[in-house]
Amino acid sequence: MARNPMSLSLNKECITCLSKQKLSKTLIALFITTSLTACGGGGGGGTTTTPVIPVNNSLIPVTYPPFPVSTISGTKEQQTVINAQAAWDLGYKGQGITIGVVDSGVNPNHIEFYDDNGNTRINWSDGKSIEYILSSDSIVYTNDYRDIDSPDYHGTHVSSIALGREYGVAPEATLLPVNVFLDNSTAYNIAIHEGANYIASKAPIVNASISGMVNLTTTGGANSELNAYLNTLQSYDVALVNAAGNGGIDGIGDPVGAEHFINYSTAQNLAIQAGIENQVLSAIALNDSGSIASFSNYPGSCSDVTGSPDIACDSTVMSAIQNTFISVPGVSIEAAYGGDTTSTVEYSGTSMATPVVSGSLAVLLSGWNQLTIQQAVDILKTSANNTGVYSDPATYGVGLLDLQAAMTPLGTLKSSSSTTTSYNLGESSVTIPSSLSGLSSLSALKSVAYFDDYNRDFLVDITPAIQIEKTPISWNRFWANSQPGLNTETNFANLTISANFDYHKANSLKNFALYNDKSSILYAQNSSSNFIQSQFAPLTKHFYANNQQDFGNTFAFTQALTANLSIFSSLQEKETPTRVGINETKSLAKLQSVGLNYQVTPHIALNLTSQLRDEQDSLLGMQGSGAFSFGESNLSQINTFALQYSHNGMHIFGQIQNGQLLESNLSNGSYINVKNAELGQLKLGIMRAVGNNSSWGLQTYNYNTLLHSDINLTLPTGMSADGTVESQTVSFKQKRNLNPDTIELFVHLKTSKQSQLQLNAINNPDDSGVGISLYQTF
Repeated sequence: MARNPMSLSLNKECITCLSKQKLSKTLIALFITTSLTACGGGGGGGTTTTPVIPVNNSLIPVTYPPFPVSTISGTKEQQTVINAQAAWDLGYKGQGITIGVVDSGVNPNHIEFYDDNGNTRINWSDGKSIEYILSSDSIVYTNDYRDIDSPDYHGTHVSSIALGREYGVAPEATLLPVNVFLDNSTAYNIAIHEGANYIASKAPIVNASISGMVNLTTTGGANSELNAYLNTLQSYDVALVNAAGNGGIDGIGDPVGAEHFINYSTAQNLAIQAGIENQVLSAIALNDSGSIASFSNYPGSCSDVTGSPDIACDSTVMSAIQNTFISVPGVSIEAAYGGDTTSTVEYSGTSMATPVVSGSLAVLLSGWNQLTIQQAVDILKTSANNTGVYSDPATYGVGLLDLQAAMTPLGTLKSSSSTTTSYNLGESSVTIPSSLSGLSSLSALKSVAYFDDYNRDFLVDITPAIQIEKTPISWNRFWANSQPGLNTETNFANLTISANFDYHKANSLKNFALYNDKSSILYAQNSSSNFIQSQFAPLTKHFYANNQQDFGNTFAFTQALTANLSIFSSLQEKETPTRVGINETKSLAKLQSVGLNYQVTPHIALNLTSQLRDEQDSLLGMQGSGAFSFGESNLSQINTFALQYSHNGMHIFGQIQNGQLLESNLSNGSYINVKNAELGQLKLGIMRAVGNNSSWGLQTYNYNTLLHSDINLTLPTGMSADGTVESQTVSFKQKRNLNPDTIELFVHLKTSKQSQLQLNAINNPDDSGVGISLYQTF
């Protein structure tokens, strides 16, 4: 098939000049005539010549210091309607991103294309003109990218809307201009594709304010327009942003999406071809009231597929076509006028809408350097306002572009970019003791990177997910645990079998024991972590702190070795549902104890105990979930030395504990790593038994047993351009001593066999209170 180098004309209407600095509002429609013959085909193929032409120094932009500071940005329709200011306020203005504009070139000396310091934002070294020479069937490149499209200077105006310092959507982006309209009115479609292909090799965004670039000819075999653009888009990570078009001869917008079905044999839709998803986006123009402009083309629906179409309309395919259109302002858009270096002009058309989309993509890419252009296109479409009038995809495509919404997280915020080690933001919370309250004030926790469904990083303050544990005194729980149960005993040979039942539950077994004068085996349904101590000093159970239901099932064994020496061991286990922040989690803890009890003299007894505490999903009283998980398994050792002096019903006791974290296995995706932790407690007390009926006691101790801790938090801070999650490690050190900060008193009176009265008073750093219990049986 022979190539048909179709000449594409730039249709311009009369523009009346009001003054040198301001031009009148005029509707200008830029479109391409695409009446290709059945055997023809544009674009691609042939011989391309790239002559070496010396750079003309007169084309290099000049600098105008001192430069006026930009003051207008953010006030123009193309900026306000799409909420560009919200993105700028975050610091994202397109910096570091290049927008390639294939058009009629640019006036490189216009003030719109300089920054506030007088530096050009045009990549003039790569800027080109590209011309197709029919006589030699070749492409000629030159460095003359100047806009000579007098009097309207279309390329300058379009470029200014995309990235102009005052009127642009991305006022800090870089412009790569490519001029293909060299004779001031027409361009060959071969040259337009060559320009788009050239830009694609150097920039992520091709702005083509040229209509007719979606329903491309498929005739001409491998050299068809469709294949030419398809090859470009498959070869480069680039987005082609083009104009939906300004209607037909009558100037009234047409449903161009329907052309895919009507002329399927000759002009298939480029935007929905496999392998280039989210790489083609067409701009629909809106008027000043936010409705579609009368001249703007639109996607249409299956009802617009009339006559004798090449193929029947498929609603799924039509929906995919509608999804490649987006609506933006396109009427009376003020931007740079290329006839001098400072003037502006207002034009209308889908040509003006197209750079609004291109600038928005540049803003997105400048916000996240790891974002692909395909993701950026998808974000613009996903975040578009499709409510109200914009809910009609046949007219407005995906809806009204909204940069503010595009800059916010889409989907679920996760703790990392990995799906295998990520936790949703709402799943992450932690409860820590008051001694670690400084952890919640770490400044690094106020700006932790979380990632949305596009792996964009957002800085989040996660300190609200940290809950400081303030444990209130629960007297009801204490009385329920401390009340004696119904006890029964049975003797069998030289053994005694004892069972104790809960008064409040039918046949609820509290304790079961099998013992003789040398050995004992005990099962307890609920017990405190001081279980062993309470076995050898029964009066301690009257203290609030010594009788909390810290563990569930307990098995204990004792064996007398001599008259004064006995050995004991126990195994305690607890699975507890715990609310951590807003989440309910389960933690499992096992406590294995072994020790000796030695009666040194009739009045002095000492106790040595070593305990191994194995915890899952918790650590030393701290519990977390999600990114705050303290580990799948943590092993601690706690050693206890206790001494008690007893004489005439008076008991003076002291206890010192010391332990440390032996091993901590990190949970995947968790920020927290506890490298060192030390436990310790000093307890001093006195108790007095008054006859067989009453007793009192006073003890003091340090409430929180976590003495020292070295906690490292590895917090994500963002993502690099290659997709690697960047992080920082923050250390938190906590140190306490054994000084007592809690005092506790009990008075237990047994006035008769049926009546008992107990008073408890306690004051600790979390709470203080007094409890009174009266026990009466009938």
